[in-house]
Amino acid sequence: MVMRLPCLALLLWCAGAVDVAAQDTPFTFGETAGCFSCHAVDPASLAAPRYPPPKIAGQRADYLASAIRDYREGRRSHYLMNSPASEFAEDEIEPLTAYIAGITADQLPHRVKPEPDPAAVARGEQLAAASCVRCHPRNGGGGRSGTPSLNGQYAAYLLVTLQDYRLGVRHNPAMLKVTSALSDDEMADLAAFYASLTGLYPY
Repeated sequence: MVMRLPCLALLLWCAGAVDVAAQDTPFTFGETAGCFSCHAVDPASLAAPRYPPPKIAGQRADYLASAIRDYREGRRSHYLMNSPASEFAEDEIEPLTAYIAGITADQLPHRVKPEPDPAAVARGEQLAAASCVRCHPRNGGGGRSGTPSLNGQYAAYLLVTLQDYRLGVRHNPAMLKVTSALSDDEMADLAAFYASLTGLYPY
């Protein structure tokens, strides 16, 4: 979503029953060519303190739509997201997010996934059971409408996001309450737990 590309909604509706995913990849199809130039980047190419943009393939469509609207309306701020999000018409958002939600692992590059620290994952699982799984269940589905799946998300991205909620950079009363009670080490353990699960792509 870095550049304006041909109208995704028009492409989808004109395609009718044609399986567009079989004809194109997320890197070449409509609006998503811009999206996945960032959202499928190899994390190994980013040296600390940089962290990878979040995985979005396989993410819940309702969350993706909510995120685009929040960037478009200025409720969320990111220098690479606000401008392209502002260009989406309302009737383009749901077809776009439905397509992204339906992307599978074999449509994206496979990355070498770091081996998680088993002790950190176990501690994170206990923390998640107490504070997180009601909204972010470990099966990736369910949860509250508009909340993201965290399963398989990059640990580095999750850690920064948790810190941003605690600092007030991102705004959500429920997340502020949860993160205010967590230490940095506990946040890292939570991030390790959710990153160890299978769900979002690329692997």
